[in-house]
Amino acid sequence: MLDVTQLSAYFDLLIGGDSLEHKKPHGSVLRRVARDLGVCTTRMGHVGDSRIDVEAARNAGVAAWAVPYGYNAGVPIEQAEPQRIFADLDELALHVLSPQPTAWTV
Repeated sequence: MLDVTQLSAYFDLLIGGDSLEHKKPHGSVLRRVARDLGVCTTRMGHVGDSRIDVEAARNAGVAAWAVPYGYNAGVPIEQAEPQRIFADLDELALHVLSPQPTAWTV
């Protein structure tokens, strides 16, 4: 799909549900992403739209962030208790690009 839409050049790594031994929320999934991209998990945040995404972040020891829209089986994302909920991707980008040293606090 990414090749057909000519979007594959914008991704350094693609991991699907059948790529690894375990699936989210197992912590090894996001730790593998960190390893493959050469990123320390203490400087990594995972943004999701479901309880599974929040659990995956916690299990991997990365910041658990969320957006209030998307798939979560009709359950408000607040119930998953992410560390932060971003209204949209613009707000997320401002946070990530912030010079504040606490921007990545888990």
